[in-house]
Amino acid sequence: MPVPKSIENTPENRVGSGTTRTVSQTPHQNVPGTVTTGQSLQARKMRLIVELKLPQELKSCLVEDWELINKHKQLFQLPAKKNVDTILAEYVTFVKSQGKTDNREYSIDELVYGIREYFNRMLGTQLLCQFKKPQYAEIHLAYSHIPMSQVYGAPHLL
Repeated sequence: MPVPKSIENTPENRVGSGTTRTVSQTPHQNVPGTVTTGQSLQARKMRLIVELKLPQELKSCLVEDWELINKHKQLFQLPAKKNVDTILAEYVTFVKSQGKTDNREYSIDELVYGIREYFNRMLGTQLLCQFKKPQYAEIHLAYSHIPMSQVYGAPHLL
């Protein structure tokens, strides 16, 4: 099965190879109406891009999900059987069960809190592709009383 051009493993798109750059800078357009900070014009036109190393299993899942959504126009059933909050809670339990209790318990709680907050705040505006946004609008209306991390699951967390 061919890999979509936007995520194929080319030098420009490579994630997780042995020769990855950890941080690079690319030009960034100024957004009208934004507030500038005292940064130079050069600094405002640059943004940092961080590359992540993903295991091949996750890459395969992401490719499969991309094809289901973009080629076959399929969406995941919501609410998810195993939601983001459950996944994060299981991760905290796993990390704490490893027995290393220096300052990790506090830092893992902070990390998971940050991931959950980011997910809930950015899901509707930054994390979903355009095709998924009508479903999000319906779900957000139906489940407005709970955080979306209790509705969405692993495919959206990835």
